[in-house]
Amino acid sequence: MPTNSLRTLFCVLMVFCIFVCPGLAQTDDLANDDNEQAMLETWRTVYDSIIGTFQVRQNHSKSTESQELVRQAILSVNNPQFQMRHGRVYLWSDQGRPSVLCSIVSSNDREMPQTRRVTFEFHSLSQHVVSAARDGKVFWRCAEPGLKWIDGIDESLPSNNRTTRLAQMKSISRRFSAEGPANVFRLMPTPIYRYPSETLDVTDGAIFTFSLGTDPCVLLLVEARSNAWHLAFARSNVRELKIKKGEELVLMFEDVSLGETPTGPFYLKWTSELRSTNDPGNILFKASLPELPD
Repeated sequence: MPTNSLRTLFCVLMVFCIFVCPGLAQTDDLANDDNEQAMLETWRTVYDSIIGTFQVRQNHSKSTESQELVRQAILSVNNPQFQMRHGRVYLWSDQGRPSVLCSIVSSNDREMPQTRRVTFEFHSLSQHVVSAARDGKVFWRCAEPGLKWIDGIDESLPSNNRTTRLAQMKSISRRFSAEGPANVFRLMPTPIYRYPSETLDVTDGAIFTFSLGTDPCVLLLVEARSNAWHLAFARSNVRELKIKKGEELVLMFEDVSLGETPTGPFYLKWTSELRSTNDPGNILFKASLPELPD
């Protein structure tokens, strides 16, 4: 081949590599991102179907009849640092006031490729007896208060203005930090739940989270009652957790990595189901749950 032809071919190849190949790679990346997002949406549909199999009830101390609570999804979880973990967080409330929180998440199984382990956890946020059943069988019942409320920790008075109260609650949340054995968790600046205007027994309130990514590890509930602020913390992680205000240790949760506590405020089922990574509607394994007597 003549030298000029070789030079022309070389130039054409260089132009292709410089301008065309990156475009093709970018197109592939965009296609992969679209596929991953579509699969994530499919998984979120699965989480919504799973939560629909639970029946959560609350017994007020003044009544022997249990009460069906209002449920809503309040957060989508994404924690790629931990086995590509994702999921959704749901809340049952009583006239606007939080009663039970449930996280349903899944993560890649280390021993079985193309499989994800589905985990769910429940936490009582109520001062009353709460219970959860699946397929009509009660597997968790908490008879003790789910939260220990702290008052006097902030001396400012709740504003009469709802917008100003939200700013006050955000300011209160920033005074605290939460950490585990290997992580300092990030305070998400916006609450995952704000009490509606007409809420039982309180003026206002919100739930804040300390998280990895958007994966809650510690919950902070802030309530305005009359002329005072009340705070409570709840765990959403099994490891030892420390809550601090500045350098002062406010609260510590012990390690509960062994899992299930069917009569305590925090209930965890590590592997409730195994599902196919790319076909999440395909249930490969479904764990049996403890059945508590009535």
